[in-house]
Amino acid sequence: NDRKYQIGNGEAVNHVKPLPIGIIAPVIIDENSLIGSNVVIGPNVSIGKNSHLERCNVKNSIIMNDCIINAQIKIVDSIIADGTEIRHNNSDESVYLLGERSQINS
Repeated sequence: NDRKYQIGNGEAVNHVKPLPIGIIAPVIIDENSLIGSNVVIGPNVSIGKNSHLERCNVKNSIIMNDCIINAQIKIVDSIIADGTEIRHNNSDESVYLLGERSQINS
């Protein structure tokens, strides 16, 4: 099996058993990031340091450092810059190009 996840400080974890969250390789998750419940990540996703994801589905996207995504949302083909917060969204699927410290609350 050649699918791998890179998690934290350059450590790779082979996909051997189903995980409690959905991860579809390839995925990079940097250190101190928290992937909560009801999250599906991948394929082709990079999550920066100190980010926190809950209740979302992310694919083909880059989530940079210090981001908070806690919304029932599907994020595709997006770049989300440092310090961005997405706490609520009414759309089923969204494409974002968000600058630093952006906030989406409604």
